[in-house]
Amino acid sequence: MPTINRRVLSNLIELIKPYISESVVSLDNWRIRRGKYDGEGKFTVYPGEEDFKVGSGWHGGYDDAAWFSCECDVPVCSQGEKLYFNMNFGGETIIRFDGEIIGSVSSKLHNGWVCRENIPLPEKYEGKHIKIEAESGICCGGFCDDAMAGAKETYYDAVSSGILRVNKLCEDYYYKVRTLFDSVELIYDKVIAERIYRAVDESVHVLRFDFTREDFLDSVKPAFDVLNKHLGELPDYHPGKVIMCGHSHIDVAWLWTVKESERKAVRTFANTLELMDEYPEYKFAQSQAVLYDMVKKYAPDIFSRIKEKVKSGQIRRKDRHQLRGGLPVYVLGDLRVVVRLQIDVPNVFVALGQHQLHRRLHGV
Repeated sequence: MPTINRRVLSNLIELIKPYISESVVSLDNWRIRRGKYDGEGKFTVYPGEEDFKVGSGWHGGYDDAAWFSCECDVPVCSQGEKLYFNMNFGGETIIRFDGEIIGSVSSKLHNGWVCRENIPLPEKYEGKHIKIEAESGICCGGFCDDAMAGAKETYYDAVSSGILRVNKLCEDYYYKVRTLFDSVELIYDKVIAERIYRAVDESVHVLRFDFTREDFLDSVKPAFDVLNKHLGELPDYHPGKVIMCGHSHIDVAWLWTVKESERKAVRTFANTLELMDEYPEYKFAQSQAVLYDMVKKYAPDIFSRIKEKVKSGQIRRKDRHQLRGGLPVYVLGDLRVVVRLQIDVPNVFVALGQHQLHRRLHGV
């Protein structure tokens, strides 16, 4: 029987998420050091180091830094699985394994803007004993209102940290049915929309929610087969082509200090490079040359990886990290966004045509 109430089906889809991953290593005990970021990759480190446990808290203000460190043995994945590193200590954090930046995490705790608690754990670390260092700072955007009211610091609780084992098929299935379900209301052709809804509905009802974890995971492939069968029966109809490209526009001086932008740039580029390695077809555009200079000074290893993506001669990698400049970010936006233009984004609503051509030609 079809699911008439779409909210019910949406809730069923969300019930898939707990089956995607399970904890295989809990990292409850850490050491913490504190300091201040001075800019261009340099820190003032305060003396002393303390024990720190998940469930404890830490505090900080603009340009403050906290380093959390521990060691662990990384398990080995079976076929069809991968590992994620999980951390939610609040704020924004660069993660290093044995000194190498592997990505960054962020939290929505205390008005944090973005929640990204899990990052892929590179395969080369499987089966090894590693040292983990997490370099944390506050979420300055979320802290700004409190700072303007007079606050000097904010406080975060350490919620979780560890290593998760991920079932890749279950993860792929969840994101596919979630995306299809969310797209139904946006599809102009209502016949096609209803057929996609029916495909998702029938597929999800193949899943064995009421049994063991193993039983549920065994039911994911049959559910995927039902979904793909229905999708394969849809007419081959392409009214247009949508090209999507990853992009980052970091306000160099807005709700935080310029020094904080250096750390934000490294966190952003580290995650982008990890996504490029995992998804060869992924492309990224970055419009601010100053951020490359910041990354070069703060994290030369990340800058070297960026150059590899730019200079690679392989066709599918040739322009993976696209250098941009001169093209206004807000040119296609509503006129009301003019009030939010920053100094690195030209106001295309008042500039002369010759000026715009000059910016496009020279990328400035």
